[in-house]
Amino acid sequence: MQRLLVFVSWCALGLAFGAGPAWAQVGDCQRTTQWTIDRLGKDHVKLIGQVEIDCGDQSFAADEVELFTDTHTLIATGNVVFTSGSNRIAADRLDYNTETRTGVFHNATGTAVLKDKTEKPKERSMFGTSEPDVYFYGKTLEKIGREKYKITSGGFTTCVQPTPRWHLTSGTVLLNLERYALLTNSLFRVKGVPVLYLPIFYYPINKEDRATGFLIPTYGTSTVRGQTISNAFFWAISRSQDATVLHDWYSQTGQGMGGEYRYLASPGSEGQIRFYNLREHEAEYTDDSGAIVTTPERRSYEVRGAMSQRIGKKFRARGRADYFSDITVQQTYNQNIYDSSRRSRIYSGSVTGTVGTWN
Repeated sequence: MQRLLVFVSWCALGLAFGAGPAWAQVGDCQRTTQWTIDRLGKDHVKLIGQVEIDCGDQSFAADEVELFTDTHTLIATGNVVFTSGSNRIAADRLDYNTETRTGVFHNATGTAVLKDKTEKPKERSMFGTSEPDVYFYGKTLEKIGREKYKITSGGFTTCVQPTPRWHLTSGTVLLNLERYALLTNSLFRVKGVPVLYLPIFYYPINKEDRATGFLIPTYGTSTVRGQTISNAFFWAISRSQDATVLHDWYSQTGQGMGGEYRYLASPGSEGQIRFYNLREHEAEYTDDSGAIVTTPERRSYEVRGAMSQRIGKKFRARGRADYFSDITVQQTYNQNIYDSSRRSRIYSGSVTGTVGTWN
């Protein structure tokens, strides 16, 4: 069996190998280690011994690689590692088409960087703080496009700690890196504990950390309100502003609706405001002492907001609103001690600036 030392081009693996010793190099593709080649047929060769190939924005490594040049097929086995830009996939085996650059990874895990980790957190803290990486895995992982993968019997998470805070498992995941993940028959787990089953689930993983859509609903229960279901719709208006529409349903007392708006026009010019309206009907509940308490039918609202806006180069306007219409509602519905105990209502505004020597 003839053994030859060769240069192999990752981008041009579909080139036919000649009958004698061959050295192939195309574009930026370089051989980074030495290996041997076994010729098993006219169009069938095997590369053996820590095969590593670098092709600019892509690199490839495996213990053994078989090439079928007539069908543009590559089969890699043993410690397979595929790197494309900031994306990395490790697998037991890879069946790859060198012409279409698509293939199937078997028993695969991968990571992708969604944003530059060197960015200052304060520049993103107002509109999102999602993790910069996404981790995905599956029994099979099909590369069906440049940044598009189909995962079977696997899942993904944006928590890359040794024990992720949460992850989603699914029968099928369509993962479009830097855009979205679409899951079918998915199970949402928190610290490994199954929490929620979703037949279809869409999860955005774009660089902006924000995407228009419905947020995950929340469920709760309490003595006064009964069963609680909270829903919200998030609208990413632009890179500098967004809005959220809220709806809460309480089985014993009624329902509430509200909204929140946030903007960040420029450094030093930002603000947010939240309005919430609660409509209650008459209800009864049993308190800790065993007595029956009746809550009346009532309407109440709450407004919270803060704003700081530059006016030209020398002036700045500031505003604040912290107002509620019914203090008993404030004490009943809030969970934290500060909100349930405060009695002050505030509206304030000011404009400050400097003109010559006057402030």
